[in-house]
Amino acid sequence: MELYLYISLGILTVSIAVLFSLHLMSQHLSHYNYPQYQLHICRIIALVPVYGCASVFTMMIPSGRLWFEALRDTYEAFAVYNFLVLMINYCGGE
Repeated sequence: MELYLYISLGILTVSIAVLFSLHLMSQHLSHYNYPQYQLHICRIIALVPVYGCASVFTMMIPSGRLWFEALRDTYEAFAVYNFLVLMINYCGGE
């Protein structure tokens, strides 16, 4: 019974975070004036839904924990790379 409460709370909070993230990404993409920055910003913002969904799926399907963590860690590495590229672009490029 307690596990269902945690899963429900997780789904609720992840849903709110995903909605905010999607709204923020849609605002960046609808005002796409600086593509050298905004593309990387959107990729970094997408880390929130990936982390949230991986965490909820891990609670719902404990046997798939390894796969969800691998997906989450892979996207985290991709987001760190995009952050580095974003900082390089902010500093004037290569």
